[in-house]
Amino acid sequence: MKPIKGAGKKIETIQKDNVSISIDSLGAKVLAIAIRGENLLHYDGKNIEHSGIPICLPFFSSLENGLLIVDGENYPMGHHGFFRNSEFEMYNTGGKIVAILKSSRDTMKIWPFQFNFRATFSMLENGLKMDFLLKNEDTKAMKLAPGFHPYFAVNDRNKITLTSGAVMGNDALHDLKETPLKESGVFDVSDGKEGLKYLRVKNAPNIQLIHHQVQDTEICTGPQSMVVLSADMDLFTRMTVWRPNPDVDFICVEPSFAVNAVNRDDCIVLQSGEEFRTTLSIQKKNKKVASKKNLF
Repeated sequence: MKPIKGAGKKIETIQKDNVSISIDSLGAKVLAIAIRGENLLHYDGKNIEHSGIPICLPFFSSLENGLLIVDGENYPMGHHGFFRNSEFEMYNTGGKIVAILKSSRDTMKIWPFQFNFRATFSMLENGLKMDFLLKNEDTKAMKLAPGFHPYFAVNDRNKITLTSGAVMGNDALHDLKETPLKESGVFDVSDGKEGLKYLRVKNAPNIQLIHHQVQDTEICTGPQSMVVLSADMDLFTRMTVWRPNPDVDFICVEPSFAVNAVNRDDCIVLQSGEEFRTTLSIQKKNKKVASKKNLF
């Protein structure tokens, strides 16, 4: 695997046996989950923004008119919030990496809340576990519509599949219109057992799967190559699938909320002193995946 360079002040790495994890202090972004030298994540040293796993807080995607509304006041904020562009405090215990971001005078100007955010990264046998905690330390209620944005490396762009329970999606290429996946033009859909669907990616999807339901999403990134993304899909209201064009060497499969949800009521509301917690994991699956013939 090529050397990993970050965009922040430093990179922290932990390693055990055949697993190596690298975290950039800018955005607490995971840049590498290396299993026997193979990075499960897409990494481009010339385009780190579109690499690794960006943390999308306090919201996922974009806002209507680019404005976050808090108590009737407008706060301009860019795509996916500001956490991913913030420098984190980093602590490496040798077995875990802890990344911390706290509110400051600068953050209060763009997001008027006092908060404490902690991300803890620990190794699994074939991957990474990520524990996230955000505490509302303000006196007023805080709205969140978070997301996490893994860029998975692929070794065959034409043989990317994922499992899902969804039959509909909000298509960002058509004003978030609710669209049957079989008619979306970005998936070939095959029925599996107990309502499970196999979605083969084609063209350039930018679609939020509705009622994804699957807690452990199997993502085939090429022949005999699979990763499993585990997330609380009772918490996240969407699973977003995205790539900018069919020629890129990655696919993004992202636990998320609906676009602009943070400005509505279909989001998380933390009262003063309350905490938001969630856990994600990504693991390589050493299993012979089903053939195209069996899936489609």
